[in-house]
Amino acid sequence: MGVKAARSWQPLLVWGLLGVMLMTMLGFVWRYGSNVPFWDGWDMVPPLTGNQPVTLEWLWSLHNEHRVPLPRLTALLLYAIMGINFKIGMAFGVLLIAVMAYALILAASRGRGYTSWTDAFFPLLLLNIGHATNYLWAWQIQYFLSVLFVGIALSILAQTPARIPEKKAIVQISLCLIGLSLCGGNGLLAVPPLLAWMAYVIFMPGVAPSISTRQRAWLAWLALVIALLVGAYFIGYEGVPYHPERQTIKETIYTTLQLFTIGLGPGLHLAWPLSGLAIVLLLLAGFWLVMKNILKAEERFRASGLFVLLAGLSLLCAAIGNGRQGLSFAFGNVGPDFVFEIRYYLLIVPIWCAVYLIFSIYGSPRFSLYGRAALCSLAFLLLWPNTQIGWGYGKFLKARLGAFEEDMRAGIPPHILITRYGDMLHVNQDILDDYLPMLRQARVGAFARLKDNPPFEEVIVPAEYRIAERVTFRQDTAFVDDIGYVGFQLPAPRYVHGVTLKFNYLHLAKSAPYRLYVWDVQKMEQNAGYDVWKRENRKMFYQPTGDRMNWASATWLRQNEPVSTTTIWLNDTLQEFRFYPDLMPSTFLLSEIKLLVSPEMD
Repeated sequence: MGVKAARSWQPLLVWGLLGVMLMTMLGFVWRYGSNVPFWDGWDMVPPLTGNQPVTLEWLWSLHNEHRVPLPRLTALLLYAIMGINFKIGMAFGVLLIAVMAYALILAASRGRGYTSWTDAFFPLLLLNIGHATNYLWAWQIQYFLSVLFVGIALSILAQTPARIPEKKAIVQISLCLIGLSLCGGNGLLAVPPLLAWMAYVIFMPGVAPSISTRQRAWLAWLALVIALLVGAYFIGYEGVPYHPERQTIKETIYTTLQLFTIGLGPGLHLAWPLSGLAIVLLLLAGFWLVMKNILKAEERFRASGLFVLLAGLSLLCAAIGNGRQGLSFAFGNVGPDFVFEIRYYLLIVPIWCAVYLIFSIYGSPRFSLYGRAALCSLAFLLLWPNTQIGWGYGKFLKARLGAFEEDMRAGIPPHILITRYGDMLHVNQDILDDYLPMLRQARVGAFARLKDNPPFEEVIVPAEYRIAERVTFRQDTAFVDDIGYVGFQLPAPRYVHGVTLKFNYLHLAKSAPYRLYVWDVQKMEQNAGYDVWKRENRKMFYQPTGDRMNWASATWLRQNEPVSTTTIWLNDTLQEFRFYPDLMPSTFLLSEIKLLVSPEMD
């Protein structure tokens, strides 16, 4: 009785902290979120506003390198019920992760028979403001769903077989695997290891003796369905041309270690590289504990599942480290020594949830307590630096997108809004050109006050001003060699609002072209390399990105146009302009170039 009384405060602490952190995150999202889509979120605007039909083809189509039918459907249903307010999408993401924290606390409590104060680790890790780059982006439903499915699978494994029978557990985990397969590459990478574990359980009767032969047969069919779903993902798959080149083994190991480290919070970069060493020791302790128990008959089902899940999540971390190394931007990166965006931090946290549960299940009473206490203490100590990083990002984002909303209400025309805020909204100006009016038509927030562009005078650029490099002309067709360009050079600098191009081309590799437009050419050539210039200068934009169904045409509205037309808004002084039609050889016909100027300028 005395022990129970001594522990009575612990569940109050843990569940109370979950409630407080949930309400804090919802308040943070509502305060610093904006009812404005940005970057990938714009690709949902046409179907959300009824300007694009929702078809199976679109649901299954690639978004960059991801197939995300489940997040797309979830977003469509959410906004159909609640109305189009992108803050609701952000709040929904917070609720999904709160459900994950609840499930993990429950699993840990049931496993040991009581709730420990160290279970506060889960809300501290999952619901802290350090996740702001994800929580303030409505598009990240993709991340939240995939992380939730992993968390649910983890909580199921932790409670098997004492609380959840083996057959029921494997069916529930199978449903999680189906969900993960429908949530993009970050979800898909977690599926094959657990699918292999399913096969191990099904075809090795001694692992789960409670499952009958008949039940194993239909479980095998279920595993086959999941395997076919994984295989279908790669039919028609095409990589993204602008992602970083694959790294060396040394670079991948280094970046992967950094990712493991910030899995407990971006604030850990302050103690790098010592924090990396501590993290490796904790991770290895988790692997060692679970491997010790795999050969025990009574633990073979759960221990093998936890081992495979932890190994699969580690492989996901390595894949991110290899494929996203170098993708860091202002207010989106961790620190000067870290080379990726902190939004990937959310994908790593299930690893530490797994390590915590392994400590709780397989550690000796003393080791279990010390291991759990170490993780919980780390999460608590990192709460303030994580909050500072997330708060800084939130204030930055609100200032930029809030100013964008105010300018819309003030009647600033779209061409100025695009050049002023395009770095925050979307790099593809055609998407903003076509989709901003859709949100006005749907009367979404400040977009209802959006004005039209004023009339412009169109000035055709004469043929004698045309320039080209690495291009061979045969009659009217240009054959572009590697990264060649066409464009024009004016005899003197001139202030223009925009440049309109009309063109046709057929990519020789039969894949969607990757277009690049540059108009601050002198700065690019003087800078220390194109990559540095691209990150530090706004005077360029590229197509395509996002929804792969629109890569060839840039936007949904332009899919059936016989001639491609694009307008690059500059609102700047211009002398030289370059158009790179692709990153590889292509055939190309540039039929017209026009400058858009104010009528009074001539």
